Amino acid sequence: MARVYYLNCPKCDFRYYVGEPLIAIPDFPSQCPKCHHVFQLAESPTWKLPASASGTMATDLRGKPS
Repeated sequence: MARVYYLNCPKCDFRYYVGEPLIAIPDFPSQCPKCHHVFQLAESPTWKLPASASGTMATDLRGKPS
């Protein structure tokens, strides 16, 4: 079973989830299903790097080494 991660849209604060396969893609933007705002994961107020992330994945998602 795939893990899901909750995000809050930085524009409208709508809370929704994305699947693990999507967060593994470097610089993959997310789109709010409510207001359709497109943003990077790091812009979400609730985004936290998964504890299971490898060093490479952490560097790709956050733009800096973990």
